[in-house]
Amino acid sequence: MHISNLHKTKIYLVVLKIYLAGAAISCAAKALAQGVIANEAQNIFSFPPKERIDNIRYLIKRAAQLKHVDRDSSFLLYRSALQESYNSSYEEGIVNISFRLSDYYCRKGLYDSSISINLRIFRFCRQESPSKGNLVRLYNNLAQANFFKGEFSAATQFNYKALYELYKGETRNPELAIITYTLTARPLSLFGDHKTALKFLEFAEYLALRSRKERLLSHIYSDLATIYYNQKIWQKSYEYCRRVLSINPENCDGTAYVTAASTLAYICILHKEKQKALLYARKAFKKSETIKESGAGINALIALGYACYCSKNYRQAVHYLKKGLREAERTGGKQEMANCHGLLANIYRDRKRFKEALYHQEIYNNIKDSLWSRENIESLHKIRVNYDLIRKNATLTEKQLLITSQNNTIKDMYIWIICISSGCLIIVILSIFKHKKEIFIKSLQSERISNLQHKSEILEQEQEIALLKAMMKGGEKERARLAIELHDGVIGQLSIIKTLFNAFQNRYPVLDHAVDYKDAVQQFDDTILELRKITHNLIPEILLQEGLYDAVHLFCDRISQATGVQINVSLSGIMPPLDPDTELSIYRIIQELVQNIVKHAHATKALVHFTYHAGTLGITIEDNGSGFNKYAREGYSGMGLKNINTRINALQGNFEMTNNSYGTSVYIDLNITQ
Repeated sequence: MHISNLHKTKIYLVVLKIYLAGAAISCAAKALAQGVIANEAQNIFSFPPKERIDNIRYLIKRAAQLKHVDRDSSFLLYRSALQESYNSSYEEGIVNISFRLSDYYCRKGLYDSSISINLRIFRFCRQESPSKGNLVRLYNNLAQANFFKGEFSAATQFNYKALYELYKGETRNPELAIITYTLTARPLSLFGDHKTALKFLEFAEYLALRSRKERLLSHIYSDLATIYYNQKIWQKSYEYCRRVLSINPENCDGTAYVTAASTLAYICILHKEKQKALLYARKAFKKSETIKESGAGINALIALGYACYCSKNYRQAVHYLKKGLREAERTGGKQEMANCHGLLANIYRDRKRFKEALYHQEIYNNIKDSLWSRENIESLHKIRVNYDLIRKNATLTEKQLLITSQNNTIKDMYIWIICISSGCLIIVILSIFKHKKEIFIKSLQSERISNLQHKSEILEQEQEIALLKAMMKGGEKERARLAIELHDGVIGQLSIIKTLFNAFQNRYPVLDHAVDYKDAVQQFDDTILELRKITHNLIPEILLQEGLYDAVHLFCDRISQATGVQINVSLSGIMPPLDPDTELSIYRIIQELVQNIVKHAHATKALVHFTYHAGTLGITIEDNGSGFNKYAREGYSGMGLKNINTRINALQGNFEMTNNSYGTSVYIDLNITQ
């Protein structure tokens, strides 16, 4: 029958509530929890093999969640999962769960059970890949259980095997290396080899700091505090104890906290600070009550009993020490038993109860003799020798691997050279191709940009030309308006006045002999004639009637008659009829240049020559005068030359002026579209 995860969760919540109901119904709650878990396991184990494995993993996960809330419920779930793992031949589950149960047994002081469950999985760990590190973990568990049990000879043997597998294997698990070095240092410190023990712990500390394993770091600091305490280096011991207590409680191991607080109590006793010693001892005892671990609880009881003894509170000291002794006898911890018996012997001796003192002293001596047996000393020496041998073998292996690597490198050198050369050649070819592609893309982009710029420039030029043409057209309209005003208005009025003067002369014949009157009439006629010339210049009617060449020819003839400068006008080719606006602009340009010759050049001869060929009209204007260097130097700064330049730009033509001692030459090229 399939049970949903929601149903499972509800069942485990019921179990948890039952276990937390109180001490009065604890036994009933445990029995009920066993029944519920057994029923649930029975339902789960009816699944096919694949579904069984999934549900075993689920049980492991649930047990891990309950580990810090209710260890007993967690233990029951682990036991059920382990049994089904054996039934399903699920080796990974067997090994994983066995390690967790081993830790549970060790914390409860059930060292024989811890050793037994580790030995059962030895064959599974030996068959696995060394990279998993399970064999190293197995030897560490066996070493820890035997150490707490007081079997130091067996503990050192397993420490040696764990070190050997660690160096031989391929595991890169820093946590496993930290635990191995920490466990190896403990028996070394116990037998007085503090120097070697410190080397292991310092290396473990380095790995823990680098991998940020604070829980393991708390163990290392507590062990370092113990070693320095045994060496009577109180200051360093105190510093490491304070480091343990300064770690975040969530990341600090409870056993390490109890050990550090107990060591601080011993240091305070040595410094005659009895109240502080009691304070630290009570902290250790309170913490041990919280974590409910057998080894930590015994150490806390011994520290509290010793603090009470130093404070002359013999009754409480005996109470705590006897409680610790009973727990040590239950777990088989020889070192703790020896400490309890030694302190009890001192207490009874001080109270002059020599019979009880002798009893405890004899037991203390017997346990110490067993701890310091020849077998344990030989084991200590053996682990040191084997450790040195392991390091030497590791060095030799590294050298052999280096030689092999060099040989392989020499053999494969040509292959690597060919591969690298080929790769480089391919990279160079690809780079060249990419570079050419980039150049091509850039050239296209540059061409597009230049085309856009050219179009923009053309558009700007067209706009500018259109603006110039509009300005010139507006100017010509204004000229025409002024010419009409002068012709129809001023000249008309002057003609009427001239008629009145003639009428006066006919009426009064005497005026025919008046010289002043005749001069005034002549001056009046000259004024009318000049105004007529101005109107003809403003609106050259001959330009509209006869064309550009004839209009220029007539204009130059009039200038020659008026000024005496001989101006020749000639034409090469046949000039087609031009747009009226274009003809008017060219006429104004020639008009301005001829007037400049008359005003500034002091010339006696001038030439205006037209050349037309293949749509290009060339105009050459030359004179034999002194020129007008001022205007040439200032870059067409005169108003007349500025107007000339503006008109030529509007016609999209070219304008060039040269000046020398023989006169001035002006060249104009215009592209004429018919």
